[in-house]
Amino acid sequence: MQPTTPTPTPADEPIDDLASAPAAAELLALASAEPPPAALRGRVLEAATAARAAGRPPVAVDEISPVESFRRTLADLGRLVATLTPDDATSPTIDGWTVAGLLGHLTAIEEHLGATLGWWPEAGPIEQEHDHRGMTLPAVHAAQSAPFEAVRARWAEVVERVTHQLPRLESRLDEPGVFHGIDFSIRSLLIARSFEVWTHSEDIARAVGRPLPVPDVARLRLMTDAAVRALPIGMLLTGREPRGRSVRIVLTGDGGGAWVQPLELGGRAGPPDLTLVTDAVEFCRVAAMRTRAADLECSVIGDPELGADVLAAVAVFAA
Repeated sequence: MQPTTPTPTPADEPIDDLASAPAAAELLALASAEPPPAALRGRVLEAATAARAAGRPPVAVDEISPVESFRRTLADLGRLVATLTPDDATSPTIDGWTVAGLLGHLTAIEEHLGATLGWWPEAGPIEQEHDHRGMTLPAVHAAQSAPFEAVRARWAEVVERVTHQLPRLESRLDEPGVFHGIDFSIRSLLIARSFEVWTHSEDIARAVGRPLPVPDVARLRLMTDAAVRALPIGMLLTGREPRGRSVRIVLTGDGGGAWVQPLELGGRAGPPDLTLVTDAVEFCRVAAMRTRAADLECSVIGDPELGADVLAAVAVFAA
């Protein structure tokens, strides 16, 4: 005897989703929506940020040396500079400088870096050594009036000399030094140089309508970590040093992570009084003074006044 298939009852019949859609839409239109509780967003963000250990990136990141970070960043700029035309060289960038003038600035800084590290004699007088921009103005003005090929060739020559010497610094990373009148370890100096060269690469790319260069995850990790750890200095310089208070910084995207950072210089991290959540690259642009703190899309959980003070202190990194 062959088994028989039961005749489906109306309850067993499949529902025709398309046929029922108009009726479902009509019912939804009659439903009354209630806004979520005002505190829900903050509770969700707080729970999400608490789930990530302080100081740990959201994904594993291959660590690189600050030496390699600086080398890669110079190489990225080199690839961009190689594509520039004489017309591109006259495009305005920051401070009224042209692209060529900005290359003159970078050439002067890399020459000064090499002299500071003992690789060659200082190229000229440095009475304004404490003034990062001011000391390079003669080089900026000269580059803006010179043939662009000569400006580009001079920059490439200096970068090649710096790149050739960089491996010698691997054994000197913890050695102290002074650059622009500021005490640095060579480690932190190279991260700061990576930060500046990346920032000016973006300046040039914006000026000539090219895609903005994005550092790899390992370099971004060094940059975000440096910017977060500079916050106590920023708070001090802006006159907003809250004693005994800490902030939790959560940076999303490549190179991000989470930190519990004391806001007092020399202080110890305690339970955070505030949590800030924002994009890692945009946070770096605030630190580089290319995005205004007021324009940063940032979730602030906690005291909004303290949050504004912390964001103001981020921008001091580039001062």
